[in-house]
Amino acid sequence: MSGEPGESKEQQEAERHIISQLSSDLGLSLPSRWYTFDEVRVAVDGASSVSQVLCEAWAHIGRPKLLFIEKRMGGPRRKILAFADEEASRTFSSRGWHSACLRAFNIETHTVALPPDIRQKILDA
Repeated sequence: MSGEPGESKEQQEAERHIISQLSSDLGLSLPSRWYTFDEVRVAVDGASSVSQVLCEAWAHIGRPKLLFIEKRMGGPRRKILAFADEEASRTFSSRGWHSACLRAFNIETHTVALPPDIRQKILDA
């Protein structure tokens, strides 16, 4: 696997399969679509304007890594999901499923402020 998460050919193939199967199960056509918001293009793995459906396929297998490691180490551990940005962490601290999942598995979240030069390198990448 190479590139960014979700960009490997293996993950893209799995995402196409997920969308194809979901399309069949729901009886909907869910082609991939690009949307543009404020000059930013966003890809959606499957979308149906007729049924108002948006679907993002995540080709990740198994439990979150922290839970796997905890189980393999044979006992409870303090699990922390660390972010480099407040905006990214907000998704996981809202009232949505992300937050409920973290609570259910006793995973803490923390945001670590990056030095300005490192933050800029990430933004420029």
